[in-house]
Amino acid sequence: MVYVFDPQSGDWLSRELSSDDPMPGSGGILTVGMFRGRSNSDALWSDLRAIAAASALLKAAKPFTVRYAFRRPSEGGHAGQSPHYAGLAFDIGNRLTAAEQLRLARTALYHAGMDAVEPLFTTPGWVHAEKRILPPAAAGGYPHLGQGARGVHVFVLQDALILHGFASGGLTGCFSAATAADLRRFQRANILPVTGETDGPTWQQLMK
Repeated sequence: MVYVFDPQSGDWLSRELSSDDPMPGSGGILTVGMFRGRSNSDALWSDLRAIAAASALLKAAKPFTVRYAFRRPSEGGHAGQSPHYAGLAFDIGNRLTAAEQLRLARTALYHAGMDAVEPLFTTPGWVHAEKRILPPAAAGGYPHLGQGARGVHVFVLQDALILHGFASGGLTGCFSAATAADLRRFQRANILPVTGETDGPTWQQLMK
């Protein structure tokens, strides 16, 4: 199942799609298979703003393709609060020259609507571009969330709670009363302020 959050309506675009189908909001440019990459998850999530930016980048930067995009926290592979876990980051290209990297990075930032590109010396041969949709609760991290929130970071929260053994409501992308109760139990067990909301220290502990 593919879930793409529409920030204008506050609803999820939920689709049963195959690898060759286009991602919702991509204009047919970004396929589910390209977005999934090496993930084996039966649930994928992203945000329309990220899908639109990635599609604009791919359209402008032909013939480069997505090298890596989505990964669930439960699948690992990244340290800390990675935007890949939220479906907001795209690694584009493979074995690029320095000139190709620079051109692709500039296209991502100035023409495709991406908000950040990792320093090119940390991504030899490709470009890591990401869409930032909410201000972080702490530097370089995920946003503050409370009951009633909806979006990709709620999926990340719920998946992390499942990993730690504190989830009862499963993956919904909606911060329900059950999610808040699960989070309070996690905070209590980890000697954190029991708020039922995700501040910086709570995210840090969740994503260990």
